[in-house]
Amino acid sequence: MLFLLGALAPWVRSATHDGTGESSTASAVDADFMFVGEDETQVLRLYFRRVDGGPLWQVDFSGQLGLTDLDEFGTPREVDIEASARVGNRIYWMGSHGNCGGCTPLGELRPNRNRLFATDIVGTGAGARLQYVGRYDGLRRDLIAWDNTNGHRLGARFFRLQASAAAGVPPETVARDGFNLEGLGATPDGSLAYIGFRSPLTPNSGRSNALIVPLLNLAELVRANPSPGPARFGAPIQLALDGLGVRSLDVNSNGVVIIAGTTTNTPRFAVYSWSGRTNDAARERLVNFTVPRPEGLITDGGYAEGTPVQLISEGATDFRSEFVLLGPAIPKITHGEMLSPDRIQLFLLGRAGSRYDIETADSATGTWRFVQQVLIPATNQLTWTNSNIPPNVPRRFYRMRYPSR
Repeated sequence: MLFLLGALAPWVRSATHDGTGESSTASAVDADFMFVGEDETQVLRLYFRRVDGGPLWQVDFSGQLGLTDLDEFGTPREVDIEASARVGNRIYWMGSHGNCGGCTPLGELRPNRNRLFATDIVGTGAGARLQYVGRYDGLRRDLIAWDNTNGHRLGARFFRLQASAAAGVPPETVARDGFNLEGLGATPDGSLAYIGFRSPLTPNSGRSNALIVPLLNLAELVRANPSPGPARFGAPIQLALDGLGVRSLDVNSNGVVIIAGTTTNTPRFAVYSWSGRTNDAARERLVNFTVPRPEGLITDGGYAEGTPVQLISEGATDFRSEFVLLGPAIPKITHGEMLSPDRIQLFLLGRAGSRYDIETADSATGTWRFVQQVLIPATNQLTWTNSNIPPNVPRRFYRMRYPSR
């Protein structure tokens, strides 16, 4: 237990970046520099990853994006850049594709947000710059059509995307049924990309599972300005993220790292890893972070327990980033011991402030029964004792899971 406590000691290295407080996504140039996008303008900026300070370079790409939706002053409304993915020297940037969440009337259509565009990195290090490549404006339309026409073979309108994207429906809803794209990641060769939905959460799960849709022709969608499309999709994935949606994802050599968050503006975030295999579950990771709203993510290569990852958080007048260690998968029973024939002690690992169910069964394939719900303290660890073991039970199995009741 003492070794475990040492392994969980916080390891956080942060930096404060000036020039914008609305950062929403970032892509690494190398170990020292990153390009950052924001959700209020179409300005892309180059920053040091580990050093405080302002942008080393910045350019507004509004003129290349065909923005036709103007505000009362004649200024193009925002693309609402929420995600990015790097493949080779190309960075793809994606708007939220959602309606307006803070306007009157609520849920107004915002066509400028229907943008997926690409830039190429020219130069290296502090001299890196971005060169515009092309864009696609039809991703939202294609996703809705794919759902309406049973393109996923789960049944027509299975995900109810048309209703989620309808005028009058804001992207952030307590019902978890809005339309908002905030995750984009691609395999190193670019042959497969993943679109992560902040919302909607999937209807068949009771609006509890997050939706990820594979995109099969990412490169084709930015060959013109705009490209004709359409987008092509693979079999959708539904991930149990404890009622959270995707806020950012990064694909690397051995799977996917995900930042999950609420579908509303409640500041609750968690970090998950997922193998990338359709039938595999995502696993929450124990991560000690201090940034308030981690909406961007950079992983450098493959991930494993103890691997540093970089989180990007929006702020007021500036934004913060921090390197944190990817901890063990949770919730987890690290070990246990029998104190007497009818009394067992288990050592539990979970996210501080979260509740989990303890369940028991008489065999590995037996029926699991609820025993007690526990609250994990600030140390991320809890020692739990059960004194109600029936006599003459040769063995008993325990598991720890998110609340099912």
